[in-house]
Amino acid sequence: MRTHNRLAVAVVLIASVVGSATAVAAPVLAAPTSAVAGDGSHDVAPAGVFEGLWEVAQSNGDRFRLFVGAADGGGSFQGLADSANGSGDVSGRLTGHDVVFTIRWSYGHSGRYSGRLGSDGQWSGETIDLNDPSSHATWWAHRV
Repeated sequence: MRTHNRLAVAVVLIASVVGSATAVAAPVLAAPTSAVAGDGSHDVAPAGVFEGLWEVAQSNGDRFRLFVGAADGGGSFQGLADSANGSGDVSGRLTGHDVVFTIRWSYGHSGRYSGRLGSDGQWSGETIDLNDPSSHATWWAHRV
């Protein structure tokens, strides 16, 4: 069985100096609506889709959640990352079954992730710490 999470979008009203308001949409990670003991299976991505909420694991033991918005017509996307060590802003590009994105972590480091959608429907690839290029790992992601 699977665990399904829902994404919520918070609308924040920001009042300007002249008193008018502007609506700004900001993605918010929501808690699971149901959790069932898993059988090891995960939702898989349709071909070439890299949006929504993902659980990412790395070969160095790091894990984080990744929320990715829909790619624009040119394949560019934005998102948010959240780990035990901090949060980060995500920007990247999706080209067919290939993805490249950068996370700028709140603790000062940035990581570049490159990956590919496998025949099993899972994304995986390699990452490098842009602050320390000798630090690299493999990563894989599943939809939550």
